[in-house]
Amino acid sequence: MTLSGQIDPSIVQTVTSLRRELHAHPELGFDLPETADRVLRHLTDLPGLTIRRNVAGHGIVATLNAERPGPCIALRADMDALPLEEANDLPYRSTYAGRMHACGHDGNTACLVGAAMVLSRMAEELRGKVKFIFQPAEEGGGG
Repeated sequence: MTLSGQIDPSIVQTVTSLRRELHAHPELGFDLPETADRVLRHLTDLPGLTIRRNVAGHGIVATLNAERPGPCIALRADMDALPLEEANDLPYRSTYAGRMHACGHDGNTACLVGAAMVLSRMAEELRGKVKFIFQPAEEGGGG
């Protein structure tokens, strides 16, 4: 993001691509190794992030430490899918029988990665920490 409020088109492309990858490869409950790997692939190279892996299974908490003191805020996305058969024919439809992202968690997760990308580029303008929480097992699994 720039000060004029324009988001870098490469971030939009990354978010779109990641959402489709996650949609095509849904995982359930706490068992999200591929989902976590896809998220980490985008987070590990972002400047200023400290990353905790394997939180409550395959959950992730990434913390952006701003240069200036201030409050800590948290942004959260749920990562798990539902045990449902996907009935559409999108090019990025679920590749796993009996599993799909029917509640938008694929979009939530991809957008949170996008938020981390944008805010990491703006760290010098922020006050306080930002925690990006990628939660497993939101769909009734006790996550």
